[in-house]
Amino acid sequence: MQLAYWVRALLLAGGIFTAAGSAALGQSTWHKFEEGYISGKVSGRVSRGTLFRTNSGTLYQVDEDVTHYPSLYSPRVTVLSEGLTYRLLIEGIEQPITCRRIRPRGVVGTGTSGSFRVIEPRIDDNFDGLEWGRLYKLQNGQVWEQTEHVTHLRMTMFPSVLLYRTDSGYKMVVSGLDSPVGVRPVW
Repeated sequence: MQLAYWVRALLLAGGIFTAAGSAALGQSTWHKFEEGYISGKVSGRVSRGTLFRTNSGTLYQVDEDVTHYPSLYSPRVTVLSEGLTYRLLIEGIEQPITCRRIRPRGVVGTGTSGSFRVIEPRIDDNFDGLEWGRLYKLQNGQVWEQTEHVTHLRMTMFPSVLLYRTDSGYKMVVSGLDSPVGVRPVW
């Protein structure tokens, strides 16, 4: 499997790097953006909106649903880019995963051209899980309300969260949970 991943990555990269003249013909101009590892687990089903962090700290938000098995732990990844669109070539997953890059940490603001700012505070209390309408008070003083009908029970103290803005509103990912959930700022 490891050899197949590298052969695929090299073939794509070779096609990409020799495609300089292809741009004039209206063909793809993908290029290698980074190589490394996905930090943590990649579950057997990757849903639209899932976030991946590479070992460089870059965050990518998945734009499509991809099913694969089994779960992968810290797999190698080659990231290709074409403008503001990215493709993750993850070792152990045959299909490239189309995604967008999330901008570095900062104030959550309006999205521009497919990139969004991220903040990473902690919940300022015990976390009992996700539930529609629940309020989450953060250690930075902000309060966010869950707007998506998702329920997931999980008990933990002061978990870290990722908050970011998408074209469809704000999303929150709680540390240890795979998928983002829709939220809105209350104050």
